[in-house]
Amino acid sequence: IKPLPDKSEKVRVPLRIPIRRLRWALQDGISDDPLPKLLNGQLIVRPLEVLLQAESPVLIVELPGVDVAKVDMTLLLLNMEQKVLQEQTLTTPGRGRNRWRFELARFADTLRHNSSPLLRFDLRLQGLPDAPGETQIPLMRLTQSLMVENITVTPIIQGEQVQVKINWTSARPLQNRFVRFWPLWQPWQAPIYRPIPDDARGEFIVPVDPAQPPLQPIKYRLELGISDPWSPPVRPRRPTFGTQNTLDVALVPPEHRLQILEQESKTHGKTFARTLEYAIIQQELNHQSAYQDALQWCYQHLDRATIPQMLTLVECIKKTGGAYAGRTLKALRLKLFAVQRIKKLLRAYQQEKISHRQFQAYLANMPDAKLLPVKTAILLLDVPDVQIDLPVIQRLIQH
Repeated sequence: IKPLPDKSEKVRVPLRIPIRRLRWALQDGISDDPLPKLLNGQLIVRPLEVLLQAESPVLIVELPGVDVAKVDMTLLLLNMEQKVLQEQTLTTPGRGRNRWRFELARFADTLRHNSSPLLRFDLRLQGLPDAPGETQIPLMRLTQSLMVENITVTPIIQGEQVQVKINWTSARPLQNRFVRFWPLWQPWQAPIYRPIPDDARGEFIVPVDPAQPPLQPIKYRLELGISDPWSPPVRPRRPTFGTQNTLDVALVPPEHRLQILEQESKTHGKTFARTLEYAIIQQELNHQSAYQDALQWCYQHLDRATIPQMLTLVECIKKTGGAYAGRTLKALRLKLFAVQRIKKLLRAYQQEKISHRQFQAYLANMPDAKLLPVKTAILLLDVPDVQIDLPVIQRLIQH
């Protein structure tokens, strides 16, 4: 202790105060970052294969500011049904003060021979101050990839009832699988989802479910996957052509589907949906004249379309290319931003009839702001998007 010559002088002394905050990190030899940088309180997500290939994976848990002699920590390995498959208890820290080390190699056999597609490491704590009883915290989630080969689909069509039999080969059966059907001839439609029973081994006949939308005699992109109940629900995205575990399959030949659409149009009249599907099939068959004629009809009858169907029409016109696409796309974007259609867009978004992704895709087609009707510009002021607001405000100032 040394007296200061000037009592008004400020003295700053560094203090290290431990904050009672649980942090953890995985040391698997992949990251070169030092441990203090790895430690955080966020859920770790890893593919199971990566963890099994690590030499000596260790899960580090740190909890400063507590009496470690009074705290018991147990690492639990759980499957999707929340069943404890294995556990490891540590009553005192391994190395370092207030720091526990869980050797994950001890769980390797259980991890390797479990059929659950999703596994989780949870930490159970006992003896925490101000927290009587047990506290359980998820630390790490492990995912297993569904790897299937030789996917085949056999249509079973009886009258208006459509079923399919799916066959595949897989080295390892997993639980919680699903099949999703993405309609390629009707891309504005939502995919059809069906769970696959856990006891299905290489074959599954998709049942008819009256409570779900039925399969139609059209072309689908079939996707096999695993559902994750521990992740927040999100709208799935259609996988691109050739993605692992997918197969494009037409349940009827395209020429036969065209005949069905033509007959339905003669019997019940043309609809936007039938004509747009007709155009998509004609484009697939490389019948450009019939394709452009159908697109022109859709362009002229845009008021009959839903928001997703309008977006599909935009994508179809883009695919045509050339001068026709340029002229038609420019005119279509002006029609999309007419006052009555922007009202329809905002209403559909507010009522959650379209996703945020579809909402943004529609707005991405905004023409030059100078060409916007003033009433449309006023409506767009309520859209929380800087890329929209700025040109809209400039348009109103100009007006």
